Amino acid sequence: ADLASIYEKKEYFYYFGVSSLRGLHDFSDAHYHFNQCLALSEVDDLETLDLLATIGIAEAYDMCHQFDKADTYFIKAIKQLEQVSSWKKAPHDRLDILEAFKKSATFYLKIAQYPLALNLSTAGINFYNTENINQGLENLLEIKAQSLFYLGDIELAEEYYFYAMALAKLNKNDKQIQLLREQIIKHGLKQYDYLNN
Repeated sequence: ADLASIYEKKEYFYYFGVSSLRGLHDFSDAHYHFNQCLALSEVDDLETLDLLATIGIAEAYDMCHQFDKADTYFIKAIKQLEQVSSWKKAPHDRLDILEAFKKSATFYLKIAQYPLALNLSTAGINFYNTENINQGLENLLEIKAQSLFYLGDIELAEEYYFYAMALAKLNKNDKQIQLLREQIIKHGLKQYDYLNN
């Protein structure tokens, strides 16, 4: 089996799984296709597809409100993410990996495992910085800010909301700006005073 055919098969099963999950909301079909992607032999250059398929299974369980099962697959994805620095990455893989950090952190924020959400958002921010990616950071900063807020570190939460808002404004991400405004008001936070910090 040559690399291209393995890659093409894995990619086919992965994207069919995504279509089943997001387009058709057919969780059973999504599980089947993500598992088919994972069942194909693991090849060093294809770790990102394995990560994305694992995240896809986790998302399918999350969407079915089966949080224990989702947690099992997010934990597997976290173990994969811990190895990401040693992977051979194509340029398009970097945004997918950043998205995996974001989805994992978002899940743990949702189920109130704030320390894990904080660790994942921080790891994603570090990945962002080492890989020189130029989009998507405001989402991870927002997750980190929320995690800090729920962990009781209000001052640091305000600082990270400031960073997230500044980046969202620079990137003209109106949806993120609105979300950040709503959260800051909901949490009763004051605006970060960057002149005195």
